[in-house]
Amino acid sequence: MNNDLEFLNFISKNSEMGFSSIKDLYDEVNSEEFREILKKQKEKYEEIYNEASELIDNYDEEQKGVTSMEKFTSYIMIKMNLLTDKSINHIAEMMIKGSNMGIIDIRKKLNTYKDIDKRVKKLGEKLLETEENNIEELKPFLKEKKSKN
Repeated sequence: MNNDLEFLNFISKNSEMGFSSIKDLYDEVNSEEFREILKKQKEKYEEIYNEASELIDNYDEEQKGVTSMEKFTSYIMIKMNLLTDKSINHIAEMMIKGSNMGIIDIRKKLNTYKDIDKRVKKLGEKLLETEENNIEELKPFLKEKKSKN
């Protein structure tokens, strides 16, 4: 598989995991302001996913998306994480951690694949920027937990 296609499949999988995770979290959120942010972030991931799909189609290859097992594992991890704390603070923290992992992975790929098609690189940079913006949008929802003394 060439580097362009490998990176596109990474972008596709990463963005699919982003909108899938938000979908799993959305009903747990009771703040309308926070739900609006999630909705916007989900739409951005879907946009990137669709762009990656279109570019992958140009290679006459099949898209390698998130497997059912990966989706199920993510769903279970999210639900387990919310068993003890469903606060907006906790959900924002979970999402920021996910976006930080995404940033690291995207940056590694961009640094590794220097010779990729400019459209592929631009889409990778768009996903990186999306992850960075997501974190900035979520930061205001982080609060210090008060100790019970």
